[in-house]
Amino acid sequence: IVRQEKLLEGKHISYKIIDESIRLVEFRLYAPKATIVSLVGDFNNWNPEIDLLKKDTNGIWRIQKRLPKGAFRYNFVVDGIWQLDLYNPQTASNAAGMLCSVIQFP
Repeated sequence: IVRQEKLLEGKHISYKIIDESIRLVEFRLYAPKATIVSLVGDFNNWNPEIDLLKKDTNGIWRIQKRLPKGAFRYNFVVDGIWQLDLYNPQTASNAAGMLCSVIQFP
């Protein structure tokens, strides 16, 4: 038996819900050449200094966050460049008209 969390994730990853009952989410991004990655969104006032991701040996950056109920727009900031979560098909625009990824908990 192979435990699922031990399987390689590959390069095409998005967020993963760790525990839906407490809305614990792991935001993930494959960016092996990046030197710094942060998560920005409605949940941290779009501040790139609050939620810094950590890189593993496979080049995948991660951070776990508990979110309140609701819908939240977010992006990654990779070496100072804002980008979508490319493998999350849910998107919306923010007040400045920039396209953002969306995660929602009813």
